Amino acid sequence: MRVSASADGRGIEVNLTGKNPAFRDKAENALADKVAIDDLDPRLVHSYITGRLAKHFDLSLNYKSGQEPPSMAFVLSF
Repeated sequence: MRVSASADGRGIEVNLTGKNPAFRDKAENALADKVAIDDLDPRLVHSYITGRLAKHFDLSLNYKSGQEPPSMAFVLSF
């Protein structure tokens, strides 16, 4: 894991590399607030709360995955 300032200097970027960095089942939808609260299970709460906090504070949360090497990048911008 590497944490750094985003390229535009208006946020932070978290880069993950490893065997299979990926969202767990339904976590991407929970992050995007596309899961009903009644359908949340304990594994989705962190993603759900992170997405809601970003929205509440008017922050932009973007993510992408890469194949070689297996990686994910999250950018939180303000």
